[in-house]
Amino acid sequence: MKMRNLLILIFLIITSCSKSNNKQQSMEKQEPIIELVLCKVNKGIKSEESQEALKELNNLLLTQEEFIYQKTAMAADGQFLDLGYWKNLKSAEKVSKEIMKNEKALAIFNVIDNKTRTFNPFKSFNNFNN
Repeated sequence: MKMRNLLILIFLIITSCSKSNNKQQSMEKQEPIIELVLCKVNKGIKSEESQEALKELNNLLLTQEEFIYQKTAMAADGQFLDLGYWKNLKSAEKVSKEIMKNEKALAIFNVIDNKTRTFNPFKSFNNFNN
């Protein structure tokens, strides 16, 4: 009986470790793309107005299946930082192209000074939470 229980315990440990490794490998394959956009707004546009315009993009992003999360922040000098999280690079690129054809999005983008805009997608490789 003790030998049988020991064998069952060993089997459960091995199975658990195998599932854990498979889950870890699966999570590594699914690391999101973080889209970084830095920009300033056109001269003459008030800070509050530009913030409200950029918040309007939320409604457009919510309709995108592969969209995960977005965070937008503003520095003291008026530069905006926008971090968008996407399930994969293909989705991020697809939406970037499609959104440039959307009239509502183009109206929102009118607040952005395109000379100051940088756009870079990054593949996430390290997630840490406290």
